[in-house]
Amino acid sequence: MESEWPAPDPGSRMANSVPAGVCNRARLRDEDHHPISLSMPAAAGWQRYLRARPRCGDDSGQTCAGRATIGRLARSRQNDMRMEDYARTVRCAVLACALAAGPAAWALEVRVASQEVLEPKWLRAGGRVTGICPDIMTAIQKIEPRLRFTGYQRTSRSLSGIETGLETGTLDAACGLVSSARRLGIGQPVGKPIYQVRHYLVVRRNDPVTIESEEDLARLGDLVTTQRASVFTERLVAAGVRIDDATDDNRANLRKILAGHGRFAYINDLTLHYLIRKEGLENRVRVLPVVLADESTYFWVSRRAAPALAPLLGAALDKLEASGELGRIYARWAGTP
Repeated sequence: MESEWPAPDPGSRMANSVPAGVCNRARLRDEDHHPISLSMPAAAGWQRYLRARPRCGDDSGQTCAGRATIGRLARSRQNDMRMEDYARTVRCAVLACALAAGPAAWALEVRVASQEVLEPKWLRAGGRVTGICPDIMTAIQKIEPRLRFTGYQRTSRSLSGIETGLETGTLDAACGLVSSARRLGIGQPVGKPIYQVRHYLVVRRNDPVTIESEEDLARLGDLVTTQRASVFTERLVAAGVRIDDATDDNRANLRKILAGHGRFAYINDLTLHYLIRKEGLENRVRVLPVVLADESTYFWVSRRAAPALAPLLGAALDKLEASGELGRIYARWAGTP
């Protein structure tokens, strides 16, 4: 933008910037020697600046190159300050939105995988996942909206796969596991136990055998079908019991003993009673009265999970236990055919 203004004094530094015959125009060059045109007020200010600033090599002790460097640093600092102000504004806006939207807006994502063929802890039917653990997670989210469980609707893993997920951090938590040395090394149980499990032996209906302990099983030497990679399977092996742990599927293990492959099936009470009702096996199998193990199951958190997860999840489970909701969920599924 240009404007007319009085011609500069021929002795001033601006004289060389005004082309011959155009004394009423201000034609200047910046420090990088690019031509600029100024309005009258701006030109007047520029003229005062040229008169006031020290010349290169004068008594100020600064060279032209030094002043140019200082100018670039000053401009860079101004740009940095503008970016810091912008970033601070964005952070404040995001925080304001989160506060306005409520706790759910910043819920902590908790990656969980459903466990394969372990009913009714996990049930898959018609593209939906139901069972004790999904109900517990739904109850947790209602009283603790800062937690959001994901993954279990589309991801199913074996028991050993779930343990690997906790160890590597690809899973944040696991529902309904008993304690073991390996699990304590890769995770931690949080909150109150979610339910108790009792382990029973099952035989064919016409088998008169009596067993009182794992030692009895070891002395008999008969084959026991049991769940692969489970803690109680490890205990049977340590006691010297002959086992078949080729599958995670307890339904398959019941079918094996009915077919004459193995004499005993070793199954937890929740799954056992569910399968007997579901498969209509009341007149085909007999449950021995001895309880070979009685243990608590917990929600487990990976040692690689976010530090906030364990206290939030533990507190929520404690509230559910105190209100009786954990017991109600278990009772509902324990009686499900």
